[in-house]
Amino acid sequence: MAALARAGRVHGIDQSGVMLRQAARVNRAAMRNGHVFLDQGDFVRLPYETASFDKILASNVMYFWEDVPTVLTELRRVLRPGGRVAIYVTAAETMRRWKFAATGTHRLFEANDLRGELRAGGFERAALSVRPIMLAGGVQGLLAVLSREP
Repeated sequence: MAALARAGRVHGIDQSGVMLRQAARVNRAAMRNGHVFLDQGDFVRLPYETASFDKILASNVMYFWEDVPTVLTELRRVLRPGGRVAIYVTAAETMRRWKFAATGTHRLFEANDLRGELRAGGFERAALSVRPIMLAGGVQGLLAVLSREP
């Protein structure tokens, strides 16, 4: 896990037991060594102390947040002043080509939709930092890097 090499300690949370089991398989040694901690939980009520993280990465999970402003408020709560949040979503243009995303399980985001959600969640200035990125296979994504003001 690339994040582990830089951070030394990584906490992961997901609502899906399936995803947590996959993550546990990949990170078995790091978990045994006390470098990776995985929790099943709800993003609306994160099971972490206030101001307990320097960095947060939310990759491919925003599609499932029913109350985005509340989740963003929770992310801000657990983030230390001066900390950063990176949020990645695959852009709606790409998601529309994937059958699994057409089942109604994924909320799709255009850049302006993502900016609006970030503003509603209290990241007013940071909402302007949404930028498109291209990944392998012609996958277009959106990346937002947000800061919690000290």
